[in-house]
Amino acid sequence: MVEGNIVVGSTCLVVEDVITTGSSVLDTRNVLKDAGVGVSHVVVLLDREQGGRGNIEKQGISCTCAMTLSQLMTYLLKAGKVSSDVGVAVTGFMRAQSNGGTTASTNGIPASLAPPTSRAVSRELRYLGMIATRRGNVCLCVCV
Repeated sequence: MVEGNIVVGSTCLVVEDVITTGSSVLDTRNVLKDAGVGVSHVVVLLDREQGGRGNIEKQGISCTCAMTLSQLMTYLLKAGKVSSDVGVAVTGFMRAQSNGGTTASTNGIPASLAPPTSRAVSRELRYLGMIATRRGNVCLCVCV
């Protein structure tokens, strides 16, 4: 679903908070492409360094990241905001993920965030339901 004023044939800049594998950004690119809008560049706040930037760039989309998880952890360690145990745990997690490891996840979505079925439900609740169940991507796209 694309909302807002779009101009068919225009090009968008996608703004994303975090990338892991890049699949959300590429899914968003596909939705925009189907709506007649191209994506030339993605700006990301945090790259979790699990292949996302490379996957995005392989598709011909430029990707600029404000920081990587490694950079963030280095800063937090130096600032004394996290313990070295946390630093070791995060580094180990990142290493395991880059070697094909998986993480345990829970699907305990509260019923209040389940995707609404009534048309009377507000747009905000519908978005929350999509986010909670990962049925959609919410990102900011700016036509340039």
